[in-house]
Amino acid sequence: MYTLRDYVGGDPLAKAYQDNGPKEWSAFEEHTARGLPAVTQVPGEGERVCKVVVGAGNGQGIAIVGSLGLEDPTLCQRLLTAAEWVVDAVRK
Repeated sequence: MYTLRDYVGGDPLAKAYQDNGPKEWSAFEEHTARGLPAVTQVPGEGERVCKVVVGAGNGQGIAIVGSLGLEDPTLCQRLLTAAEWVVDAVRK
């Protein structure tokens, strides 16, 4: 299952950094998505769930969450690519 959420306020990227605690995420990595700051988050469940958050400035951004039945070490990278496609579509 995949979920895309857009934020017109509430600054999802800042919240991702605030929620970055050892109890929340087993992996937290910084990235960029088409020049915008982004992070990937993996909960303690392993590589079956990944969340990508992209900040777009002014408290706006997107979050994509993917949840699979089995572990997939490429899940976060694939979601980051999807986030880049969303950024591309919005910029057009």
